[in-house]
Amino acid sequence: MFKKIVLAAVAASTSVLFFAACGGNDCQDAADKISAKLKSCNITASSTTSSSSGSSGDCTAELGKQAQALAACTDTASCDALTGKDLTGAQTYAKCILDAAGSSTSSTSGGTTTASTGTGG
Repeated sequence: MFKKIVLAAVAASTSVLFFAACGGNDCQDAADKISAKLKSCNITASSTTSSSSGSSGDCTAELGKQAQALAACTDTASCDALTGKDLTGAQTYAKCILDAAGSSTSSTSGGTTTASTGTGG
């Protein structure tokens, strides 16, 4: 099951390719970095440049920042982490992606979810 999660994380990182509609921006640069890493690991990723909403996938400053963070996660992950062979590395990669996407508002460790309340102790 965890291998499916890792593969979903790889797919999520390749979704940055959608936002790389035109060259010369942070999204395109990130897409190139992710593609190169996946290629070096012999991972085949497909991408699309259109959406059902008809949006052009413009690379805003925020999307560019997130795309670069995703590229950094992918670049530092081992090939075994990206394929799910290294479960510890895959967990680190998945957390990195969540952090890069700005979705990490709580953390899970050993089946227990914790969140900061800001009360100090």
